[in-house]
Amino acid sequence: MTTPKTSTAPIRNAVDATTHADPYPWYAELRRNAPLFFDPTLKLWIASSAAAVSAVLAHVDCRVRPAHEPVPPGLVGGAAGEVFRQLVRMNDGTRHDEPKLVLERALGDVDLVRLGQRVAALARDDGPFRAPAPPWADALNETLFRLPLYAVADLLGFMPQDLPQLATWMRDFVACLSPLSTPVQLGAAHEAAAALLRRFEDLLANSVRSRGATDCTSLVSRVQAHAAQTGWADRQALLCNLIGLLSQTFDATAGLLGNAVVALATRPDLLAELPAHPQARRDTARLLVEEVCRLDPPIQNTRRFVARDMELAGRLLRAGDTVLLLLGSANRDAALNARADEFLLQRAQRKYFSFGRGSHACPGQQIALTIAASALASWLPATPSPLPQPTHLQALTWTYRPSVNARIPCFDLATST
Repeated sequence: MTTPKTSTAPIRNAVDATTHADPYPWYAELRRNAPLFFDPTLKLWIASSAAAVSAVLAHVDCRVRPAHEPVPPGLVGGAAGEVFRQLVRMNDGTRHDEPKLVLERALGDVDLVRLGQRVAALARDDGPFRAPAPPWADALNETLFRLPLYAVADLLGFMPQDLPQLATWMRDFVACLSPLSTPVQLGAAHEAAAALLRRFEDLLANSVRSRGATDCTSLVSRVQAHAAQTGWADRQALLCNLIGLLSQTFDATAGLLGNAVVALATRPDLLAELPAHPQARRDTARLLVEEVCRLDPPIQNTRRFVARDMELAGRLLRAGDTVLLLLGSANRDAALNARADEFLLQRAQRKYFSFGRGSHACPGQQIALTIAASALASWLPATPSPLPQPTHLQALTWTYRPSVNARIPCFDLATST
């Protein structure tokens, strides 16, 4: 198995830190000495403290895309660019506010208990911890991406036979969201986006179908209903944002679930804190996932683009400047959380920026946390050690997949048998 290389060398800059083996001491140094500074090499402002990150996220003139470039140049003219252009998280103003309200209401209708039960069923069928030792790490790497996507696709109303093809298309599509994408990947992303648009159009047209007497209405039907109630009538934007729900799930929730596995592998005492009783086990897994989200978040940074000259934290930012917000650093700011570098399951008033803040806060936060916690609770042993010896967790090693903002582990085994 070939895995991406993760650097243990000194960190060169804030983008390099994303996939470094341990960026957190470097982040701490930034918070102490330069909570907001301009990096002339990256040509970015870097915000590392909770105060600086919070101020940027709250500022009306800090936008999610530069005014002159609503779509990255490499995506213009293809289906992937059309999807990107319509995504609520890539827009401000009315192109953000209307679809955001619809998505918030539809996602707020989701029965999280029922979702957890469905994820548990999927996890039992797709549990990498049950695989024999040699291919086990490969199975885990695939499951990190596949399981969250299957769970959300199931919520949307897709049938089980649809899921493998959706996962293939989504893997191709999300490659275009990275500036590291190659021309070949961009071409595949356009093809995948076109296929996804057609498939979601079919789903939207048939969303009233019955999926069983006891099943709730699909998430697609809820989105349609709330769109009608609020007067959001842009069908193409609706289709693109339904694809967006899957694309955010694919990378971010995979990273959250993977970093939770890293936490268990590096802190064996956490396994002992997972109760045998199913409900208590799920509740504890939820606390574990939330603390991972704070301490080692899957999305390490995000960007904002300055629309007008402004002063922030005593610095003058000019229109056209870009700010890189180090969420992974701000989460560990002692001004935000006491004992910020410690992993505490029972943490009072846990605070983090991992799902954003303000108008662009992710409306799918509770769904992502439920998926990750339910998967973990289903995978891990209910008694101290029914797994093969040596335990799979103890045998794990990992690097991080190449990315400028996402921290997603790629697992291997220290020894193979």
